[in-house]
Amino acid sequence: MSVVDRPSSKREEVLSRKFFGELEVLGNSSFRPDYVECLCSCGQVCNINFYNILEGKRVCCAWCKSPKTVKAREIKNFHRLTVVGHGQSSSDLKCECACGKIKDIPSLRLLNGDAKTCGCGYGRITQSDQCLQIKSFGRLQVIGKDEKAGRLKCICECGKVTTPTAHQLISGEVKSCGCLGGELAAERARNKGTMKVGQTYVSNSGDKVEVVEYIDCDNVFIRFPDGYVGKASAGNIRKGEIRNPYTKVVCGVGFMGEGNYDSKNKAYTHWNHMMQRCYTDNYGDTYTEAFVADTWHNYQNFAKWFETNWVGNSDVALDKDILIKGNKCYSPDTCCLVPENLNNFTCKADAIRGELPIGVRSRDYPEYTRYQAVMYKYGKLVHLGEFSSIKSAFQKYKEEKEKHAKILADKYFSQKLINLKTKNALYNYTVEVTD
Repeated sequence: MSVVDRPSSKREEVLSRKFFGELEVLGNSSFRPDYVECLCSCGQVCNINFYNILEGKRVCCAWCKSPKTVKAREIKNFHRLTVVGHGQSSSDLKCECACGKIKDIPSLRLLNGDAKTCGCGYGRITQSDQCLQIKSFGRLQVIGKDEKAGRLKCICECGKVTTPTAHQLISGEVKSCGCLGGELAAERARNKGTMKVGQTYVSNSGDKVEVVEYIDCDNVFIRFPDGYVGKASAGNIRKGEIRNPYTKVVCGVGFMGEGNYDSKNKAYTHWNHMMQRCYTDNYGDTYTEAFVADTWHNYQNFAKWFETNWVGNSDVALDKDILIKGNKCYSPDTCCLVPENLNNFTCKADAIRGELPIGVRSRDYPEYTRYQAVMYKYGKLVHLGEFSSIKSAFQKYKEEKEKHAKILADKYFSQKLINLKTKNALYNYTVEVTD
């Protein structure tokens, strides 16, 4: 029966009765001709088809209809998040973070513990937090955060106030307000001439080094404050262009190490991004519990592993989830190099899929709700079918996803873009309703 054929007596019955379960009918809706505006007992105003109300299919708003949303609203407090109302979507709840920001978050993510903050980075030690704890960096003392985002207010021994970034302090790039540069130049001027064992020089980062052996102008051995002995040319030592390879210059954790791999190598970009994901607050809650194994703190170890496993493709990505589902550790045993398309294969899209299982989304019709199974194949969204129950839609998604994993495994293995270990992991890949 079309909208125009429906008898007006049905609408009048709904408007006259007023109360249906948790709903109070307020009047006609401007949303659609066959809808009425209702007020739910939870305080939410919504538009509902009046036939669904009369037949008892709808006795509350969409938020109260969802058990998970109701449960999340009853619990109310989730780590730093407090539920303060309904979100724009029926699967979302409006939450206030302890930092003051208000954000819509799916109720499923709240209940699963996947959402703990608004994304403000609380729970991980940021570089700014590290600087505020350490306090002293060369001649600088950290006295607080600056008004400019990402910068810290520091006072130098000479009395001048400066505002470097946290990264500059931790990496040793900045150790003074600038006064150190003039003194270094004067020190180098005094040390002009023949270099002798026992002489001390100052690097551009402020480290005092001692000459322990002089072979010739290209082979001078120097000792750093931490005891490390390295080799450099006399010219670079005089110019201060020397650096301890074991200084933790990346996120206060990673160091370059001794070896043939430098920052121009392709591996460096992947290593640096891995460190950024785990030890900075640039990625919100996504990598809150992720960490890098100690052996990969040394860039040389990571670069050697990368060189051994990389087959030369330009779209390579570092993946930690294919070999071990739910893995949080970046290490040689838990990671693999895969094409970018395959790296996106395990993405769960928690933030956008709402409270439904992975691969399932709902579609509301005037008189009923159906559930669609969908998945991405080669970057395009593919509709797998429409079902009357969530369970049937998820089962279809599960079958197609696991089947597609085997197709990708055969495709990329035949192209020699993945190894046998990664292929076997994809063949054994299973989809769970809790994913």
